[in-house]
Amino acid sequence: MSKKSLLSVFLTAILIAVLVLAIDMRFDIVQNASASGDWQMFRSDPAHSGATIGNPALISKQLWAYSPNTSNDSFAPNNFFATGWSDPAVVDGVVYIGWGGYHTKIAGHYILQIEWGGVFAFNAHSGAQLWNLTVGSRCSSPAVVDKVVYFTLENIVFALNATNAEQLWNCTTSGGDASSPAVVDEIVYVGSRDGFVFALNATNGEQLWSYNTGDWTSSPAVANGILYIGSRDRNVYALNATKGDKIWNYWTDDSGGSLSDPAVADGIVYVSASSYKNSTYRWNTFYALNATNGNKLWNYKADDWQFVSPAIANGIVYMSFDDDNFYAMNATNGNKLWNYSTGSGYSSPAVVGGVVYFGSGDSLYALNAATGKKLWNYTGGGAAPVVVDGVVYFGLGNKVYALGEPYSTTPPKISLLSPVSQTYNESSISLVFTVDKPVSWISYSLDGMENVTISGNTTITGLSNDAHNVTVYVKDLFGNIGVSATIVFYVESFPIVLVAVATISLVAGTGAGLLIYLKKYKTRQKTV
Repeated sequence: MSKKSLLSVFLTAILIAVLVLAIDMRFDIVQNASASGDWQMFRSDPAHSGATIGNPALISKQLWAYSPNTSNDSFAPNNFFATGWSDPAVVDGVVYIGWGGYHTKIAGHYILQIEWGGVFAFNAHSGAQLWNLTVGSRCSSPAVVDKVVYFTLENIVFALNATNAEQLWNCTTSGGDASSPAVVDEIVYVGSRDGFVFALNATNGEQLWSYNTGDWTSSPAVANGILYIGSRDRNVYALNATKGDKIWNYWTDDSGGSLSDPAVADGIVYVSASSYKNSTYRWNTFYALNATNGNKLWNYKADDWQFVSPAIANGIVYMSFDDDNFYAMNATNGNKLWNYSTGSGYSSPAVVGGVVYFGSGDSLYALNAATGKKLWNYTGGGAAPVVVDGVVYFGLGNKVYALGEPYSTTPPKISLLSPVSQTYNESSISLVFTVDKPVSWISYSLDGMENVTISGNTTITGLSNDAHNVTVYVKDLFGNIGVSATIVFYVESFPIVLVAVATISLVAGTGAGLLIYLKKYKTRQKTV
């Protein structure tokens, strides 16, 4: 090979390396996500992490919106107004959400407002209503596990068939309003306004145990066989999830004592206590406690109250306070990593695929979870979001919304940039490609062998001197499979001694210099 040819090959390699880097950066948020994950209950899971695996919503296009006022549903009386929605659950392509509102009724000379509420189920892709259950008052956030929907209404816990809303059982607890349920290991856990925590058999609703904290409780979080719950008696409690026995309690020493719903991740319990001295001086203390023994690891104090729950993902806690800032903190020591201000209060956040979402004022925000850089915001969406398969779901005002990538049956298109149909003089070849939409899975097949799963552009190594072929496969957020063209290429590597390594010197205004010295081993000339 001539020196000119060698120079051409080397420059081509540099170009491909730069292209690989650029494309890897383009896919950084999407391709780091793993297989799709549902949002099964309040704050995503029994531990209240506020996070799930899966694909982020990278655009804020409205896919659908549902309003009971305009739906012409037979259940909805005339002059119906929805006044509140729970956090939704999204499981197996269905959105489940509790709701509450009222309708007006004329009675003689009076106009009455009659409370109305229940649970909806929607097709997650189209927004079409699958079923609704009207129970007369606003319901909690539902939990959907093993094709059963669990939710609370006042002091009653319900279990419904997730497909048709048929009631399986209900259980009336002893006291006031029950919290949103957490469901794990065939047990339903709820807190209540009268200070009790209840554990119910998920199959039949039979009470397994109860524990009295003495005052109004939060929604419970469950992790590693331990239930964690906050009480207005100023304590955080840890209970044996099977028996209900107390393991430890931590007194927050904050007057007022209203505690947020706890969250648990990596052996740490996170909870926020709101306190006051008088009507003009209020504050909030955010605690991180050892999940095993309740010892305080660190705390963060902020002015004014805040009742939202945190989200925890990849060693970072995401939390907001009433100082109009949204924070990302090191989950181990509480050090601030970044903050983002919108000038208004915030909802509880959700973290999916390297993106953190939260509502603030009248807008919904999506930020890069590592840096805090804004990716997009949607005006009119200041509610607590849930994100599944690249779509954000939330209820606000009189509507339920879905934002994100439009549902499609069109497979992704793949452009394979490297290798190309040529002969290569090396045994390692860069596999470089682009895809026209976000994807949840990527693989390639070399020489018709079994697919190898990858996270993005990669290098194929150990290629023999022979003809080879490669095909790339991807799956988008809706399960559509895309297949690239199959590229045939050749490898004829030969031994090379690198006498001097190529150097590139880039100095402002000076350009680049490139010097290569290669010595090729002498090979026997083939005669015909």
